[in-house]
Amino acid sequence: MRPLMSHKVAALLGAIAIAFATAAAAQAYPSKPVRVVLPFLAGTGPDLVARQLTEKLAQSTGQQFIVENRAGANGIIAMEAVAKSAPDGYTIAFADIGQLAINRNLYKKLPYDPEADFVPITIAYSTPFYILTSAKGPYKSLADLISAAKDKPGSVNYASTGSGSPTQLFMEQFKSATGVAITHIPFKGSTQIMPGILSGEIATVMLGMGSVKGLVEQGQLRALAVTSAARTSGFPGVPTVAEATGVKGFNAVTWVAFVAPAKTPRAIVDKLNAEIRKALAAPDVRARMAGQGFDDLGSTPEQLTQRIREDSATYATIIKATGIQAE
Repeated sequence: MRPLMSHKVAALLGAIAIAFATAAAAQAYPSKPVRVVLPFLAGTGPDLVARQLTEKLAQSTGQQFIVENRAGANGIIAMEAVAKSAPDGYTIAFADIGQLAINRNLYKKLPYDPEADFVPITIAYSTPFYILTSAKGPYKSLADLISAAKDKPGSVNYASTGSGSPTQLFMEQFKSATGVAITHIPFKGSTQIMPGILSGEIATVMLGMGSVKGLVEQGQLRALAVTSAARTSGFPGVPTVAEATGVKGFNAVTWVAFVAPAKTPRAIVDKLNAEIRKALAAPDVRARMAGQGFDDLGSTPEQLTQRIREDSATYATIIKATGIQAE
């Protein structure tokens, strides 16, 4: 009689079989359309980048990468949906610092865990924000805006893309650094802010270049300062907050990244990482990214994990200090 297979041998053979099956699935991946869920409105900076990248991904893989906009609730709706999706690589998220590093510090009960419920794929890009005002308005410089806010505290307002969003946190960081009092008016996205900021009804807002580049170049919006530590190639004439105010060390930069549901096989994550980074390296993509002032094009999953943890700690401190609460 043939001796019975030991439990250890059986477990080893099972693990080998799973590894081969996973590798085979990754080789065939993707074999159907991939859904890319965005917690952003259509027409916003991240949305435009996502559509350019998904077009490249479709060309290189032979499968559609379909952008699905699910804005609202600081990205919670979109991220919860992706977290509950099958971990097979056919539903992924294109999310920013807000959904992946900030929300966990804003909400006592979040229906997803940024680390436990997702596996990082790659950073797509990072970018500073610009402090903007209507070109028709009274503020010719950041000093003008600060002076008005200090002369009549609370009389100057600013818009954000939602309570607890990066656009609010960065502005609150700016307010704390400069000692100004500016009234917060939350919106649901940058496209909804535009009518008010262009008309001058809203005094100022912080947004990424992707959302406003054309409006600045056309002379409809005025960029008063950039929130990064150094000036950008996109708007080299725009001073940093530190230069414009004398507040040393001010630096606030956001980023957008791809993540997949937890337990997505590493082979599929690696395939996505390679394909996305190849798309980011395409000359036309790099040229467009450079024109919008985007940096850090692509990363390893491990580098994205580290970025999430570091920024989560940074904004936990800011949220505690300012008392910001999500709606």
